Amino acid sequence: GGVGEAVADGETGLLVSRDRPQELGAALVALARDRGRAEALGRAGRERQQRAFSIDAMTGRYAELLGAVGR
Repeated sequence: GGVGEAVADGETGLLVSRDRPQELGAALVALARDRGRAEALGRAGRERQQRAFSIDAMTGRYAELLGAVGR
């Protein structure tokens, strides 16, 4: 679990069913054949990670949660 939160399918990566190895293979081949798309997904994924899952982002959300609980 959790991968769907971190990866936006088609925007920051490609999601495939874990029980379908052929689907994984096809996604890997598609990215290998289209380096521009692979790089764009990588850049978008890095930006999403920094925006949503960096230490600063996570501690900020925890601080907000704790502040709300303390009210």
